[in-house]
Parts: sequence; structure tokens; C-alpha cells
Amino acid sequence: MPTTRPVRRRQVVAAGSSWRFVIFPLGTIIERNMVAIREMPEDKAEPNAYHDTALVIGHMAWSDIASDERVVSSKIAALPPWGVQA
Repeated sequence: MPTTRPVRRRQVVAAGSSWRFVIFPLGTIIERNMVAIREMPEDKAEPNAYHDTALVIGHMAWSDIASDERVVSSKIAALPPWGVQA
């Protein structure tokens, strides 16, 4: 009888929480209620996905982020110390 190996899981930050079915458009400043931790199989998690919501809160979406999409470093940017100018 073949044995199955347990699937290793990894926690990643994903767009979601109370913002279900919404896309964060380019320029959106990410707030605490916009992201959540999700578990997924380790082999499906992008290597540049964030693992801690604190690392993305206050950053700006560099491109659109779809609902439940993993937040990766290429999709967000840190704000300059002077903030965003209109």
C-alpha cells in the first residue's frame, strides 16, 4: 500500500478579509482590514509572497490586486516618508 506524504502548508498574506470580491486598484494604500493570512500548500506559494500582514499594511498597491490573491513584493511599494502627493 503506497504511503502519502503530508502536504506541507505555508502561511501567506492575501487580499481579502472584509474586502471580498474587490480588486485593490493601482495606488490603493493597504489597510489592516484589507488583508488576511491564508494557508496554502507550500509548493503553490510564490517565493516572494509576504507572510506577515504588518509588512504590507501602509504600502501602496503597485498594480491591481484581486480578491484572495497573494500579496507579493512585485505588487506593492513602500510609500516615501513624505506620503503620496495628489
